[in-house]
Amino acid sequence: AAAAGALRRRLVGPIWLSGEQVTDLWIGDPLDPPLESGRDVGRALFLAVCAGALVGAAGVCVLAGA
Repeated sequence: AAAAGALRRRLVGPIWLSGEQVTDLWIGDPLDPPLESGRDVGRALFLAVCAGALVGAAGVCVLAGA
């Protein structure tokens, strides 16, 4: 949900199983467009990498100070 808000895109959407729709739930603001393009996926990956790097750097700082 945090990624959906940060990217201003809706995530998940309709899920189909054996040709039958099993859910139509979305994560994110109903007014935002769905995450669907390659550019959107790249932005999501960039967000995840940056968040991971930030957590890693914070961990190094904590361990260096201990």
